[in-house]
Amino acid sequence: MNAYPRPHEDYSTSYKYYVVFVLALVSTFNTVDRALIMVLAEPIKQEFALSDTQLGLLAGLIFAVSYSLAGIPLGMMIDRYRRTRMLAGMLAVWSCLTAASGLAGSWITLALARMGVGAAESGANPASMSLITDYFPKERRGFALSVFFASTPLGMMLSFAIGGVLAAAYGWRAVFLIFGIPGILLAILLLSTVREPRRGNYDDAAATESRGGYRLREALGTLLRVRPLLLLLLAAVCVVIAQAGLAAFLSPFLIRIHQLSIDEAGFAIALAKGPTGIAGIIAGGILADWLARRSTWAGPRMVGFLVTLAAPFAIAALFASSWQVAIVLFAAYNFFNYIYYGATFATYMTLAPVHMRGVLAGILAVALTMIGYSTGPTLAGTASDLFAAAGVADPLRWALVVTASFFAVAGGLFLAAARSIRRREAERPGEDPAAIVAEGRAG
Repeated sequence: MNAYPRPHEDYSTSYKYYVVFVLALVSTFNTVDRALIMVLAEPIKQEFALSDTQLGLLAGLIFAVSYSLAGIPLGMMIDRYRRTRMLAGMLAVWSCLTAASGLAGSWITLALARMGVGAAESGANPASMSLITDYFPKERRGFALSVFFASTPLGMMLSFAIGGVLAAAYGWRAVFLIFGIPGILLAILLLSTVREPRRGNYDDAAATESRGGYRLREALGTLLRVRPLLLLLLAAVCVVIAQAGLAAFLSPFLIRIHQLSIDEAGFAIALAKGPTGIAGIIAGGILADWLARRSTWAGPRMVGFLVTLAAPFAIAALFASSWQVAIVLFAAYNFFNYIYYGATFATYMTLAPVHMRGVLAGILAVALTMIGYSTGPTLAGTASDLFAAAGVADPLRWALVVTASFFAVAGGLFLAAARSIRRREAERPGEDPAAIVAEGRAG
């Protein structure tokens, strides 16, 4: 039986991966603009006399609130309007606001600029994920999405490596200004060269049958009703809590515990996070596509085992006797941390009904940001202040141990999602997952 009985628009393989490349560039600047606060945390703390809690709020909750308020409405718009135009517009806005962050005169004005960046960035990944899903069939989405999400560790690497050097040479304000400019040019490239594919291009008729729109509560009801979708969302959130909490304070950790300078810390973190993150994402995507040819549940099961391994490596890094050993262990945890991307997002988007993929991707992005990116840095910063008030030696180290434990929680949730998908596949063998969900019969 043909998996895609409807005629579909086709593009050359080279053009498809050109689109992925352009979208990955957009996502790279998304990550860079988001991560600069983490890179510049110490000089910002010193200039504005901030506590670690305030730093955590700046990197987490303040950004996340605006991201979350804008994310779901933008996701619904992505399901209705041209995704390429929306993405280009959002990119231009957040790039301008990143540059404006360098002009902040106080903690409050910097927080307001970061809120604007968060709101504009909230629709970027949902739009890109929706586009990639319509450029690739389900058995090739894992690798395509992993190539796209390789932009995340690449962006982190560029932020810490280049941002740290620029901050040491020119000050933290110049870094925001320098990184804000290229996004405008990239928005023009996106509008000029990336075509809008047909929605549901590689999904069968039952999955793509539109009901002429939907309400937000219907999308939320689908998320709650389809147990694997909810479990995948919760698992990804727990990964991001650990990931973001550690990332927000790695530079302060190396500066305070191992007495590195800001540029030395930035370069060391870039070496640890960049190459291993890219390798982890690409490896996860290749494995995800290989496993997807056999079953939908095998990818999340693989991720469950591998993400759990990130916790002991991260905790061991925090107690390493030298910064060199710590960086090696950080690199190891980072590989397992990033391996979840391909299988997680490919499975999530495959299970999501075609006509609401934009908003369900938006809900996932909001959850990752509002719960994951806000909780992780805020938890780490608050725990550090609480441990310090209790007289605990090296309070930041122990705060990051608490944060890293969320990798193990994520592993358990991925395994639960795999079991749920496996049960459903046993009940409905050989049927398109999105079609089952669209019929409202997934459990």
